[in-house]
Amino acid sequence: MGKSKIIHRITLDAMLAALYVVLAYVTIPIGNIRLTIASLPVALACLALGIGDGVSVAFLGEFINQLLKYGFTLTTPIWLIPPIIRALVIGLFAHFYRKQGQRLENHYVIYFVAFIVAAIVTTGANTLALYLDALVFDYPFAFVLYETIIRFLTGILTAVLLAIIAQPLSRIIRNYTFSPS
Repeated sequence: MGKSKIIHRITLDAMLAALYVVLAYVTIPIGNIRLTIASLPVALACLALGIGDGVSVAFLGEFINQLLKYGFTLTTPIWLIPPIIRALVIGLFAHFYRKQGQRLENHYVIYFVAFIVAAIVTTGANTLALYLDALVFDYPFAFVLYETIIRFLTGILTAVLLAIIAQPLSRIIRNYTFSPS
């Protein structure tokens, strides 16, 4: 990969991370749960660019998000894990098909399964992060247990919405990124 392509790729990752931060502020509150499509840039990076780009976007986007909303705390590293897990799950599914010269988005059932599995694993990691946060900052965890089922259901619903939105956008990004200049 040439120097200009590397710079182009890093710039695209930075733009997707910035979009992640912006989308993290666009939420629909449902009790203590907030619906957001902040992970859309992570999915786009995984689908159009690869696992490494997805993890980079997830890490950088969530790190900036945490700093802006809460500052750097003892639990900041814990909150970086769930978005990275989402990137790894979607990225691994996409990588499997990419190695075969295909695109995950062209295999509709597996495509949606990838997003739903990523949502379930990410929601589990978020719930664990909440639990650890409760231990460190000594606040009651009981409300987290009550909301776990709602968290998983809203996570799956959001995953389906993300999958629908990400499919055409990933093609646009891939065409833009890899088109000859």
